[in-house]
Amino acid sequence: GAPRIKAPNCGVWSNATSAEAIRMQGAPLLQGSEVCAAGATGNAEQRISPEITTDCGAAPDPYRRALSDIPTGCTHTNFSLPKRGTIELSPGVYCGELEIDSIDVSLRPGLYVVKDGPLVLKGNGSLAGNEVALVLTGEGAALDLQGTPDISLSATTTGDLAGIVIAVTDTGSEADRSDMQGSPTLTLTGSIYLPGQLLALQGNPAVNLQGHAE
Repeated sequence: GAPRIKAPNCGVWSNATSAEAIRMQGAPLLQGSEVCAAGATGNAEQRISPEITTDCGAAPDPYRRALSDIPTGCTHTNFSLPKRGTIELSPGVYCGELEIDSIDVSLRPGLYVVKDGPLVLKGNGSLAGNEVALVLTGEGAALDLQGTPDISLSATTTGDLAGIVIAVTDTGSEADRSDMQGSPTLTLTGSIYLPGQLLALQGNPAVNLQGHAE
């Protein structure tokens, strides 16, 4: 489709060493402060800004220890959200799928763990919060955006999860991929961290990455 990733203050780096280390289909846009690939560029040169640099080598994972001590004791189980209106959530461990369907949800500052199920946003729902970390873990954990939801989040600036807004752990039981379908808008001050998982953008999603909060 025509996904757009705009990260003007962030480097974009592919550690893949293949001839298509960065490969784009349809009419996408990728923008970063710099764009590097350990391998070659495949078919991507005309849709990337600034001009891509190849043979950059592999970048180290800056977050490799960040998810080592995530709490998993359930605060809420099969938490049910209302069908309309606005709700404010508090930090905690939400066990089972958490679905936001065409309602507005605000997050108080802190750590939110969704365990043993995906975080689903669909319809025209919204999710907003400052100084938050959202971690998905366990069986079937994934981010699933459908329709036209709007997500606007900023990362916490302290602790092991500083700088990470959304993360999926890599214990072996999580889903293989997270999905953005339709026309969702994702605006983050901080990073998305999905070790071992594919992030698939289909349709016309917009991802705006503002870099780390200072």
